[in-house]
Amino acid sequence: MNIDYRSIIFYFVGSIFIALLLFVFYYFTSKRKNWPIFTYIVAKILQLISVTGIGLRDIIPDYLSIQVSLVILVASYIFEIYSIISYDGNYRKKVLNFFIVVFFVTTPVFFILGTTAANRAIISAMAAATIFIVGAIDLINFRNKLKFPILIASIFLLFGGIQFLRGVVILNMDAAYELYEIKPIDNIFYITAFIYLSLSSVGFLLLLKERDEQYIIDQNKVLKETTETKNKLFSIIAHDLKSPIGALTSLAQILLEQHNELTPKQREEVITNITKSSFGTFELLKNLLEWTQSETGELAIKKEKIQIDEMIHENVNLFMSSLKNKRLNLVRHLEDNCFAYADRNMINTVIRNLLSNAIKFTEESGTIKIYAESAKNTVSIIIKDSVIGIGSEILKSIFNLESRPNTRVTNNESGSGLGLKLCKRLIDIHNGLIEVDSYPGKGTSFKVVIPSIK
Repeated sequence: MNIDYRSIIFYFVGSIFIALLLFVFYYFTSKRKNWPIFTYIVAKILQLISVTGIGLRDIIPDYLSIQVSLVILVASYIFEIYSIISYDGNYRKKVLNFFIVVFFVTTPVFFILGTTAANRAIISAMAAATIFIVGAIDLINFRNKLKFPILIASIFLLFGGIQFLRGVVILNMDAAYELYEIKPIDNIFYITAFIYLSLSSVGFLLLLKERDEQYIIDQNKVLKETTETKNKLFSIIAHDLKSPIGALTSLAQILLEQHNELTPKQREEVITNITKSSFGTFELLKNLLEWTQSETGELAIKKEKIQIDEMIHENVNLFMSSLKNKRLNLVRHLEDNCFAYADRNMINTVIRNLLSNAIKFTEESGTIKIYAESAKNTVSIIIKDSVIGIGSEILKSIFNLESRPNTRVTNNESGSGLGLKLCKRLIDIHNGLIEVDSYPGKGTSFKVVIPSIK
């Protein structure tokens, strides 16, 4: 029994043409014109050409209407599936390379073995099944917590599974196969194809809508986090700059108004306090600037081979006056020629902040120990202070910007806690590790691990 294949072709052409118009309209009216939508439009154009060519088999040579049209159809599947699985705008290089291999394997097979209707049906069915099933698996794996990828993947699996079943059934047929003769497997195939054409385009539009909604949610979340970070930074600026700048003003006023009344020792003490307050304020401003740059993406990382032991010596020299003022004992256990592969400025900032933190939290005449040692592909920097320590509750959130440490430092020195948060951020940029171990009254140990190779 024969069927009117032109009616089926007409339905397919009409469905594809409507989907094409729909996505062309969507592309030119959407604010987000990205390449997956354009690729989907290309897929529909190829499908339109392919199905039209198959429908004209009695008018144009079989070479064009069958072999070439089926090759174009396989290409359209690749464009369509790849555009849908790349709905988020990310390139799936492995899947694309696999699809390219499938296409370049299928194309010569069509022209070499596609001499009968059965062979052509088997080749096209197996190629389509492979493309749809692989696309479904990738869509499930990279659904990004969205719901519609699962629905579309189910449609892919249904259509791909029917294509595979159709290929197997035709392969095992005893009688000669003709495309336009009614077979149970062809009935199932046509029904599934109708379902696919009806649901895939609508499903892709719904997926794009869900993607855009998720994008807005993510952007609002980022905006909220940015606003909270900005407010925290303003709070730090208002709280931690007020005291040192106020102290600077008071000390400068004393030095100006009572200069002749002060003894040389008193003047030296005032100048020392001005220097200390200025240094602390400068360090806070540097941390604020670097933190802001790291959060806005303006802090570019430039990795190079750096010598950690030398950098530690350089930073210790910067704090020599603070160490002497508090009569602190500094013990260095530094491995010679200890090299890392990292950004020099960022690691300098980490060492400077951890050393400054240790000096602030160590009582007079206390001990600070610094270690630098290399292991397999990594370098470790350990800075241990003594006496005060950090409570367990503070320790849990010590690297969070939201936390405000309540532990008092020695000699009434101020500390915003921003330095530790900046250290965590800079080490994360290096894919490194920063750990803290502390017991109240016994001291605190900070350990930093960074790569030593590219």
